[in-house]
Amino acid sequence: MNTHPIALRYPWWRLLFGALALAAAVVVAAARGSVDIPVRATLGILAAGAFGGEYAADIPASWETIVWQLRLPRVA
Repeated sequence: MNTHPIALRYPWWRLLFGALALAAAVVVAAARGSVDIPVRATLGILAAGAFGGEYAADIPASWETIVWQLRLPRVA
C-alpha cells in the first residue's frame, strides 16, 4: 500500500507551473512583433479587455487593435 501523501503522488505544482509558463508565453507573444508593445502595456490591455475595465490613457488605440485583432488570434 502506498503511504505517500497525495501531493507527492500527483505534484500539483507542475500543473501550476505549466499554466503560469503558458500565460507568460501568451503575454510575451502578444507583446512582440513588428511593433514592439511593452509587456506592461500588453498586460494592461489584456486585463482591461478581459475584465471590462478601461484602458490606461497612455496606451494608444492602435496598440489595443494590434493586440486584440492581430496578435491574440495568431497566438491562439
